[in-house]
Amino acid sequence: MGKGGGLNPPLNNSLFPIPYSLFPVPVKTKEKFPSTELILLKSGKNYYTMPLNILTDMFPFRFTIDTVAIAGSCIWSLALYLGMPTLREWITEQLERWFNFADRSLYISTEEFEKSRPARESQNAFYASALGIVPFLVLGALFHWGIESSLGRSWAVSIGMLATITFAVYELGRRDSQ
Repeated sequence: MGKGGGLNPPLNNSLFPIPYSLFPVPVKTKEKFPSTELILLKSGKNYYTMPLNILTDMFPFRFTIDTVAIAGSCIWSLALYLGMPTLREWITEQLERWFNFADRSLYISTEEFEKSRPARESQNAFYASALGIVPFLVLGALFHWGIESSLGRSWAVSIGMLATITFAVYELGRRDSQ
């Protein structure tokens, strides 16, 4: 019998990989589990165990998620987003134009198109500003990869943080002067 009074399978038993890793299993008492394998969730008076790596356990193959690379890429993308305001505005404007053009092609009559035009244009502006981040994420990943391959992992994150702070101060000064 496993821990929890026999309600859940043993921790390292390969006979129960699917039900154990995909579904929370109720336990009767609050027990301590290794932090790398399980997390203890409380719902009302009941406790449930759930693996921490539930995303990677769903697939029949193993893969790792490099959180340092994701964080470094996001830091670099924020730095580039703050440091290149004209490129940022140009990308957002072009996406908004394209969304408005694509939205116009969906309507047959012009009066029906004009009836809901302001709402759709503001929605398209929101989508354009949200999707305008994607090129900066790609550039940030390339910057992170380039610095990580040349200087090392910790330097890529550190220089990304310095660049973000520098460009944030630049952006504050640029907006203050307008």
